[in-house]
Amino acid sequence: MLLGALVYPLSCRPDDVMAALQENHEWLMFGDVQARGYYQSYGLRKLEHMGMVRSHQ
Repeated sequence: MLLGALVYPLSCRPDDVMAALQENHEWLMFGDVQARGYYQSYGLRKLEHMGMVRSHQ
């Protein structure tokens, strides 16, 4: 089971909204694996960028 809370932007400025979206993606990608059985494309790209997995292409 995963436990977390959504991050809300500090304001309606686009930079704040995008920062909140990216932070939510950080921890939601692990729930995707648990619920769907695979990483979504944004999760795979992040792991590839970090050098944790090889390119899936």
